[in-house]
Amino acid sequence: MKWPWSRGTSKEPEGALRWLEPSESPFGISVLDCQPLTRGLVSTTQDLAVAESFVRLRNDDGTSLDKEAFRTVISLDPPLRFPFQGDRPHGPIFKASQMEVKWDVYCFGDLLLFSRSWTGDLVYGGRLNWHGSSVELTEVLQVPGFSDGNDYAVRAVDFLLKSHVYGLAVPHPLRELDVTD
Repeated sequence: MKWPWSRGTSKEPEGALRWLEPSESPFGISVLDCQPLTRGLVSTTQDLAVAESFVRLRNDDGTSLDKEAFRTVISLDPPLRFPFQGDRPHGPIFKASQMEVKWDVYCFGDLLLFSRSWTGDLVYGGRLNWHGSSVELTEVLQVPGFSDGNDYAVRAVDFLLKSHVYGLAVPHPLRELDVTD
């Protein structure tokens, strides 16, 4: 098997990736630890327009995002529940601070919006029900062209909330791959 980063060779970079068994993992499940590889990577682009877009979007408040763009609605039963205290947010709740971070997250009332930090493309959304000390995610929304499949979309939104909004260390979801030789 050729590794995607090996540029046509079959040599795997030493220490780049390692499967952690549940007993080694802080999550109690098997995970692929890619931190030795990803922590040293720097995102760059040769397209000046992409770099300018990223910089411009650091000041964007999300109000121009098309809140009606969603075509896929995935109802969650039971909903995902997260702790919450304080005033309900309005506008940006997470903004990428560097190009290595690929997402911006906004909240408008009961609607969450997840957009790409480089381009501002809206990808996911979520419907919220607010309670005293918690908030429930009741639906995951997708725009056309990003149909990752219902299961992956839910796991991706859950990951983005936990990692980006709550700042938790959680494993990134993996898409199912068709591995054939």
